[in-house]
Amino acid sequence: MGGENQNERLISTLREQRKQQLAILLNRMESKALYLMRRKEDELAGATKKRRELEASLRKVEMESDSWRRLAKANETTLTDLSNTLQQVNESQVRAPNTAQDAESIFSASFDREETSNDNKMVCKHCSTGSSCVVFLPCRHLCSCHSCEPFLRSCPVCKSIKEASINVFWV
Repeated sequence: MGGENQNERLISTLREQRKQQLAILLNRMESKALYLMRRKEDELAGATKKRRELEASLRKVEMESDSWRRLAKANETTLTDLSNTLQQVNESQVRAPNTAQDAESIFSASFDREETSNDNKMVCKHCSTGSSCVVFLPCRHLCSCHSCEPFLRSCPVCKSIKEASINVFWV
């Protein structure tokens, strides 16, 4: 009986040791799993933050791209308008001398008055001495000489604020 009791105690002790070893092993595995889960959660949080930053950058770049597209379209429209205006001015300059010559041959006196009137139209509206060669934008008035333009903040004709100006070269 003593041997049986001793065997039972030995078996019980072995079971207890095995339970302790399994508990230690389970504890280590649990700690390792928690550590790995925390690392993965941190990686996921970092990836989420990076994704948000990239999305914000993408939105900013898209907005800038749209802004540049709108600006390019506006500049293209302005260029078209200016080209049309320049073409009209050139056409009127081509027609005006022919008309003036016809008028001179018929009515010499009235031509002198007309010539003076046309000269007044082409004179700088600021200094009244230089020849108008600068178009103001956005109003599109041809009203300033090259010398006066840098000093003018608004159009001398309509007083609108000058956003830009273009030199016109007559041929």
